[in-house]
Amino acid sequence: MSERTFSHHNLTITVCRERIRERLAREKVRVRLGNVGGDELQTGRQLFARLVAVSSVSGMPFPTADASAEELQAAFHKWLELDGDLLDEWLLEMELVNAPANEPELLPPVGEAEKKA
Repeated sequence: MSERTFSHHNLTITVCRERIRERLAREKVRVRLGNVGGDELQTGRQLFARLVAVSSVSGMPFPTADASAEELQAAFHKWLELDGDLLDEWLLEMELVNAPANEPELLPPVGEAEKKA
């Protein structure tokens, strides 16, 4: 599964599977955030950067990884004020979308395991 969509009150959030592209975007966001909020918010900045890299949100303004440093910092402060239940659901959806896949095209060809044994 490459993406999951969920709703929370008036928000609709789509979370995609984290690939190398999203990890690079996450790093770009993290760098642009700088040290906003000080050392005590380091974990929050890292989490926010990951959410920005893998999520699209409708129902409220939410930045993309290409947003300016000022836009990301302002969005980070607004994100800190969101409901904690939303974060719990968001993290669950991220975990589910990144769970190991059992899709047939990702499995080794039939008989390949026997050849190596």
